[in-house]
Amino acid sequence: MTRNIPLCLEMKGKAYPSVVACMMEVLQGKPFDYQQAKSKPIDYEPTIFRIIPYDSIQHNAQYITGHVVMLGGAYESVDMLYTPLGQMHGIKVLCYAMKTMLDMKHQINCEGLLYWFLTILLSYIGVCWIMAYKDMAKGMGENIIGDSLRTIFITSVVVCLFMAVYITIAFFLFTKWRINFDLTPTLAVMALTTTAADIIHITAKHLVKEPTYYI
Repeated sequence: MTRNIPLCLEMKGKAYPSVVACMMEVLQGKPFDYQQAKSKPIDYEPTIFRIIPYDSIQHNAQYITGHVVMLGGAYESVDMLYTPLGQMHGIKVLCYAMKTMLDMKHQINCEGLLYWFLTILLSYIGVCWIMAYKDMAKGMGENIIGDSLRTIFITSVVVCLFMAVYITIAFFLFTKWRINFDLTPTLAVMALTTTAADIIHITAKHLVKEPTYYI
């Protein structure tokens, strides 16, 4: 599945800019730093691109002047790529890639001290959610509901739901205000906390033996 935009291609130890990177250099009028990140995720926000047949270009000059024009064919069963929106022609994927790069010029990247402060804060909140759930499940007692809530499977599902809340908020911020926030460290801390807590619980359960009473 095509999810990323290749910005550079390596050949014989040397990096060369891709088509998208070359187009960005032309649009910006300055060198594009394509080696900083070799690829970027494509934003497949549903968009209607104007399609102009080749033989009618001279009659639609108003749609070409001052616009980014992509030349390519869209033939049935030819150059079809799988994307999150389903099968799509290669030229249309390139349009989405170009639109993503142009939109990135206007996005706000959360980085530096603010990024790490928010990452630590969100990680702490996420761990508190997980611990609160585990305490709640532990307080349910020894019954079928409590035993079910304490299983690794149900706990993992709940943690995934907590992660989904963060991902949904990040997606909303990006689509609404173009605020880009990398949740990878936060989600990793939440997953590792859950795993570590389960390992400690299982290990302690096997190490601590019930006392034997002699009468």
